[in-house]
Parts: sequence; structure tokens; C-alpha cells
Amino acid sequence: MRTTANPRIASIIVWSDVTRAEAPHCPIVKKERGRGDARLLTSRTSALHEADIGRGERFRLRQRLSLYATQLAAACDQNRPLCVSVRAIVEEETRTRRTAQLR
Repeated sequence: MRTTANPRIASIIVWSDVTRAEAPHCPIVKKERGRGDARLLTSRTSALHEADIGRGERFRLRQRLSLYATQLAAACDQNRPLCVSVRAIVEEETRTRRTAQLR
């Protein structure tokens, strides 16, 4: 997964989660339409969106992106600085994962 990692995909997912809009409407995707890269971006984004169910690295990444988007949306709604601690996201996801394993 690291060899094909594209940070724009994570940005598209977070944008979609925060705005509750579909990925094709994301400004990043719209910008890429002229270059022909939009279809590839949306298909890879869809694959990661579908990682909501399951286990493994993609699932964990999706969980972390979801937590990040939730906190970013809350900051927007509450008119706070748009600064989310990645360390806090990882700690929360890890804590949530451990709790789920104990059940």
C-alpha cells in the first residue's frame, strides 16, 4: 500500500467526511478532471471508503481518517482553529481498537 500511497486520496476522504459530500465534488477531484486523473482518484478513494468494514491496515487508516474528519468538522462548527493533533487521533483509534478487542 505504501508504494501506491497518494496523500490526495486521504484529503478527498476527509473532505467528503467533513462536508458530507461525495468525492467527485471535492475540489481536488474537480481540479484533476482536466488532466484525466479524476477517475483514478475517485476509484481509489472509493476503495478506501469501502474499507469501513473489515480489518487490516486499510481499515485502521479509514478509522483514523474518520476520527480526524470528525474532529475537524467539530472545529469548523465551533469556530475553533482547524488544528487536529494526529498523535491524539492515533491514540484514540488505538484505545478504541483495544476496547473493541476486549469485547
